[in-house]
Amino acid sequence: MSAPKCKVAVCQFTATVNKENNLKVVKELVSEAARNDAKVAFLPEGCDYIGSNKDETKALAEPLNGTLMNEYRNLAKNEKIWLSIGGFHELVLTENNEQKFYNSHVLIDEEGEIKAIYKKVHLFDVTIPELNINLKESDVTQGGYQIVPPCYDLRFPELSILQRKQGASILTYPSAFTYVTGVLHWEVLLRARAIENQCYVIAAAQYGKHNEKRTSFGQALIIDPRGKILAQCPKYREGHETNQSVAVAEIDPELIQKVRAEIPVFQHRRNDLYQLQTINNETFSINDAENFMFADKVIPGSTVFYRTRHSFAFTNIRCVVPGRILLF
Repeated sequence: MSAPKCKVAVCQFTATVNKENNLKVVKELVSEAARNDAKVAFLPEGCDYIGSNKDETKALAEPLNGTLMNEYRNLAKNEKIWLSIGGFHELVLTENNEQKFYNSHVLIDEEGEIKAIYKKVHLFDVTIPELNINLKESDVTQGGYQIVPPCYDLRFPELSILQRKQGASILTYPSAFTYVTGVLHWEVLLRARAIENQCYVIAAAQYGKHNEKRTSFGQALIIDPRGKILAQCPKYREGHETNQSVAVAEIDPELIQKVRAEIPVFQHRRNDLYQLQTINNETFSINDAENFMFADKVIPGSTVFYRTRHSFAFTNIRCVVPGRILLF
């Protein structure tokens, strides 16, 4: 029996340096999502605040056990809805009392419990002099060090492919895309990620003028596994400097199965020629449809029972003694 359909809501607004006002808007958006029977409300990157300079951005950051995150947790519990906090300026104090800052995506369940935390891996450093764009996220923020559901970095398709291989059906891209790059790349990249991975894509977005230096593109989107736009919020228009909106669509697990059966892209991947896998110190899930290489031999995933950063273990089809295995 397949999983039931459910509604999700994608949100956009114009965050500023005023954290109190931003929280007020977030509460209004989440309440609207809940009234529309959404099970999850997806909020954009920087939904806590967007600073106008490095010092301001650092000064306003909070730890995950701070006041603002507790407000988000209470909001989820009161509205009985999951929250995707798209990009939270997380302050971390090291053992040496050194301050570190992360762009953290936090997933909160309907009971107000934090279920997942993802620290943004790819930081946005861009310089386009002729368009007067010079943004360097790495001046403030540390890069993350793990690929953790449910978040991904849009311009790097490797992350979405890895998540699909590990069983993802929904890819989330909370963003504060600049207006200039948004016009060129936003919708194209999102639809590509949906099509190539045959997943729903949910992309919450910032909109409009946050301050004199920064303007975001908007167009929060929900896209189905075929690349079709199901729901969207407005794109930024000059003269409409702020926008607060919610778009709702239905997630259909049967459509995911149908699209993947019709065009079985991941079965067509040439694992004998190329492979993509994460590198860390943890063990990994194993997909029976995936192939591994042992010298020049193709090893079916169905025979692999253990996998780490540098090795995998599989059963020997011609055992010298019963139970013999091979480690590579």
